[in-house]
Amino acid sequence: MWLLAEALVSDWGLGAYPMGKTCHSPALQGNNCWSHSTALITESRLCIQTHGKFNGPQAWLSQSFIAACRTDGHDYCLGGSGLLGFRTVSRWGVPTGGPDYRGNMQAGVQTCYPQVQPHDTQVRCPGACSPYTRYPRPLSQDLFYVQYEPRPLHPVGSQVPYMVQKALMTEGPILLGMRIYQDFYAYQSGIYKPVRKSWNLYMGGHAVTGMGFGPGYILAINSWSESWGIRGAFHVAPDAIDFGYFLPGRPLGAMGGSPYPMPLPNWR
Repeated sequence: MWLLAEALVSDWGLGAYPMGKTCHSPALQGNNCWSHSTALITESRLCIQTHGKFNGPQAWLSQSFIAACRTDGHDYCLGGSGLLGFRTVSRWGVPTGGPDYRGNMQAGVQTCYPQVQPHDTQVRCPGACSPYTRYPRPLSQDLFYVQYEPRPLHPVGSQVPYMVQKALMTEGPILLGMRIYQDFYAYQSGIYKPVRKSWNLYMGGHAVTGMGFGPGYILAINSWSESWGIRGAFHVAPDAIDFGYFLPGRPLGAMGGSPYPMPLPNWR
């Protein structure tokens, strides 16, 4: 069985970094799962690109910033395309930002723009770090400008499985777009493929993070906390990825050649 997590540990020295990271409750997530996936993908790829320097308890990037600064100008909580998050990060960068208490960030960690509060209904693209945090550097000095060249990949085609596996093994995590049904909420183990029954109602489109693959499945991370699925992860049949695959491409480095804002501030 091939798992990207094993390749990350052996080839890129990430230790236990990406596999245990989960984000937020679906009740507070709205329809911006695309930004959750973009944040996790960018965290993982920065860790790869910096040879493990972007790592550790404070190595979180802000899903809320990505959703608030989306390049299509739509509302924070609306859904978005599989490429939207990558285009947003490429244009505006992304600062550090951790999840709320439902995530698995260590207690006491401070980030620039963590997940917005549930009562914040007028979310706009911020010009400063959140007033609810005690982060030691300003937003302008905390932005990671990762330059992507994203491209969609249609889910149907004889070469698609090979292309997906190659991207996972040579570049890193990717975004998966899929329709989800009621039985997805009850997933606990096995390979997920929706049951085609009248009671299994269609719930909408969903974005998750593809991390690796095995016989007959893709290993994916959902954004519904570790209480869902296999500690936040699941195995999904390729047939269930019916909206397609969204490949960010290899990060091209910081915009203008400037270095990433490393190291991260000491959180203790």
